[in-house]
Amino acid sequence: MEELELIKSKMILRQIGFVYALKESLRKKTDGYYKQFFTNQELEQLSKEDNIPNGILSLNARDLEYLTKQNCISEFRFMQFNGFLTLFTDHMGKSERINNTVFPTSYIYFTKLFIWVLVIFITIILADSVGVWSIILGWIMGFVFHVSHQNGMALMEPFQEVPSGMPLNQISRVIEINLLQMLGEKKVPEPVTAVNGEYIL
Repeated sequence: MEELELIKSKMILRQIGFVYALKESLRKKTDGYYKQFFTNQELEQLSKEDNIPNGILSLNARDLEYLTKQNCISEFRFMQFNGFLTLFTDHMGKSERINNTVFPTSYIYFTKLFIWVLVIFITIILADSVGVWSIILGWIMGFVFHVSHQNGMALMEPFQEVPSGMPLNQISRVIEINLLQMLGEKKVPEPVTAVNGEYIL
């Protein structure tokens, strides 16, 4: 029973580590925060992995298989837990595919070019009817499309640590707090707060 509780705690801590390791991978930043949730032996194993989040899921899959062989959990429970690991793997893969999608440079170039062409044509077409105001109207129309283009550029990298990105810091911290409380921990980290009261990273 004591071994079962120990393995359960290790698997939950690994899941917290998985969330932070995946965040590091998606943001291509290494702060090593996830390492505190693993033993030195586990960290040594993970250091050999090219994909650390995937390696973490493999560690949990290994312990899940061990618990099944020891008859600590039923086959039905094993299938449920294994299904969760499969879901984690699938969602991790989807996130990585989104993150690694490369937009061709021609997409950016031609979008800017077409905005300028639109501004010029609007100005020329309206010149006869509104005179010099066509310059201002053309500029306003161009500005609207330019801002839309810039917003689109910002959304091309949804996982980056910018105001328009997904709040991975907050999501990771909420998961960490919830899982630590499931383990009965009284001392948990503070939730991530909004930067300047405006946005959450």
